[in-house]
Amino acid sequence: MEIYIEDAIFQNLIINYLLLRLSENALLQKVKKIRIILASVIGTILTILINFYTLYSLINVCIKILIALIMTFICVERFIFKKISLFFAILLSSTFLMGGFCLGIENLFNISMNGFLTILMTFIYYKLLNNVLIQFYTKRKINHFYYNLKLKNKGKEFKIKAYLDSGNLLQDDETGLSILVVDYNTFNSLFENKVTLMDLLQNKIDKKIKGKYITCSTVGGKSNLFVCEIDKVVALDERNSEKNKEIHVLVGVGMQSFKNKECSALISPLAF
Repeated sequence: MEIYIEDAIFQNLIINYLLLRLSENALLQKVKKIRIILASVIGTILTILINFYTLYSLINVCIKILIALIMTFICVERFIFKKISLFFAILLSSTFLMGGFCLGIENLFNISMNGFLTILMTFIYYKLLNNVLIQFYTKRKINHFYYNLKLKNKGKEFKIKAYLDSGNLLQDDETGLSILVVDYNTFNSLFENKVTLMDLLQNKIDKKIKGKYITCSTVGGKSNLFVCEIDKVVALDERNSEKNKEIHVLVGVGMQSFKNKECSALISPLAF
């Protein structure tokens, strides 16, 4: 079957774009549209170029995996190993699943995939998987709206309730860890009441506790948030048993009001 290069370019552009958007949605990670478009274009150019050469199957597969890695690096703005690994893994998985989906449609209806049909099937695959993701995250949010946490630091343990805040997507650029924002009283208890309200208001907590300030966006504009490590954060189930659900986060101290007066913290969906 004769395939025109302009058709192959258009087909690859659309498929790459949809797969990258799917990877973005699966990770709940916002990627700038210009980065997705750029990655789609570069991925398409490289894919078209290797088709001009006769390569062994294994080499061809390895090159295509390398192309997916290049596209991942373009989409992930900061070099954080965890983000890159997850995005790359989901992109590869989505690609293989899409191939299996198209092959299954071919065998089921005894048809041959052309450029238009491939794009149509990819779009249907994208919509189906995207709806599955939406349902999954919606159900997860409903079922896990509140979390019981156990905080351990310097030999002391505190049990608190945290509200799952979908708007809290704060992450530390250096470590890639999400931020668990706790109220002043909880934070102060963790560090043996070393921090005064004046320390909090004047951004001087780092004078007493090892940690750092990060810049975050709020409704009122930019603000500084103090974050630090504690010994351990564990998510408890309904019976308050640990079940080895340790969460790797940084703890930040905030003054905002929480959704429920019983809650002492805001936890990010990225923590899980």
